[in-house]
Amino acid sequence: MKKRIASLDVLRALAVIQVIGYHLALPVFGPLGSLGVDLFFALSGFFISGILFTDFEQHGTIRLGRFWMNRAFKILPPLYVFLLAMLLVVPKQKTWEGVVHSALFSMNYLPVNGPVLHTWSLSLEEQFYAFLPLLLVLLIRFLKKPMDSIPWVFLVIAIVTFVLRIPNTDGAPFHLRADGLFVGVFIRYLSSYRPRVFQVVAKFSLVPGLLVWVPGIMLPFYSGLAHSALFVCIDIGCGCLVAWCYAYETFPFWNWVPIRILAAIGVCSYSTYLWQQPIVTIFRFGLGGSPLMLLAGFILCLVAGWIMYRLVEVPSMRARKWVQSRRETPAPVEAEAH
Repeated sequence: MKKRIASLDVLRALAVIQVIGYHLALPVFGPLGSLGVDLFFALSGFFISGILFTDFEQHGTIRLGRFWMNRAFKILPPLYVFLLAMLLVVPKQKTWEGVVHSALFSMNYLPVNGPVLHTWSLSLEEQFYAFLPLLLVLLIRFLKKPMDSIPWVFLVIAIVTFVLRIPNTDGAPFHLRADGLFVGVFIRYLSSYRPRVFQVVAKFSLVPGLLVWVPGIMLPFYSGLAHSALFVCIDIGCGCLVAWCYAYETFPFWNWVPIRILAAIGVCSYSTYLWQQPIVTIFRFGLGGSPLMLLAGFILCLVAGWIMYRLVEVPSMRARKWVQSRRETPAPVEAEAH
């Protein structure tokens, strides 16, 4: 069984910290917009495609039932606990509507303002979890070397989403953001099937990855063609960060104590992402939004994420492991999208 990859957990931490900072309107994070979500998308594409590629190499097909069962154990218990809590704490009509759309993973197409609006990104990722394995099944069915078509699939999806975004600045629908997920798929394809090319790409990917904040700052000020092009730059930058961190996961740098603390935050990033929005709302708007309140809210988001990770995610993963032990070999620990 593979161990977790600390370098990618650090990216998860940076992504969720950016999301919290953006929602709190902190000066350092506010101008960067939704870069944290974009980084989550690239990571999800990378991890999920890794699961599916491994399944194909080992079994010659994609076992859809197994894949979706594993995703359900990972995603649903923390989400449904969060949604139930919101219904109990904020029992309003809008909350009920939002919970329904969130539970059905349609929030990115049918958004409802309220404490669960931020689950639009989770809805988008769930649509990706349905789309990618079905796409790969079709490629396996009709192509002799199905994985060799991944670069062309990525290119087509990138072009289509780029064109569709030009008249529409809405960043939530799957058909307008699929390229952000598929850039992670492409990076995983290179690492799995073109390792020499991947090493070359990774070697030169750190600088463009670190510069991803530039288009992030510019994005809100543009529309149309420029807006869509900036999204492409953000996607490429996030993909470069994933590539570099994966290629150089053995650097001693990742063992430094501050970095390991970040990695620990990354392990809890899914639960943290779920619970940060209502906490941010309370501390930013309900308690006045003073610097001290914002700092307290930031810390509480991380603490709440850790608590809910231990209370919900860990037991859910143990249940998944038990079910898998009754059926087959467990999935690698590293293959978690959040």
